[in-house]
Amino acid sequence: GPHAYVSPSWYPDKESAARVPTWNYAVAHLSGPLEIIEDEHGLAAIVSALTDRHEAEVGGDWRFEREREELRSQLRGIVGFRLRPANIQIKLKMNQNHPEANVRNAAEQIARGPGDGPQVAAMMLQQLSLKSTGAGQ
Repeated sequence: GPHAYVSPSWYPDKESAARVPTWNYAVAHLSGPLEIIEDEHGLAAIVSALTDRHEAEVGGDWRFEREREELRSQLRGIVGFRLRPANIQIKLKMNQNHPEANVRNAAEQIARGPGDGPQVAAMMLQQLSLKSTGAGQ
């Protein structure tokens, strides 16, 4: 999930509370039976579904053409799998143990940052909002 570095210099109480750097993140851990897919038909279905979705996202038009032997032969280099989640654990670490002023200021700084910064900042503010309404307890 999204993640971002948090500088202690962004906390208003950095001196009085002896703050240190940290990392905010969202992560999901899934476990369950794993099914290995090695047959050509199953692998072709996976490649087709993945490329149909992701080619559209990047503005591409590549398609897996099952009738082309040179493309089907590439499937031999793939190990496909299907996970049937039996257990899902979600963890959000978004400065939830900090005072509101620290969370707001850190979120403002993270939102300006690279990568997942804007998404992490939005999640931090959402968690803060839930905490203030009692919904995040």
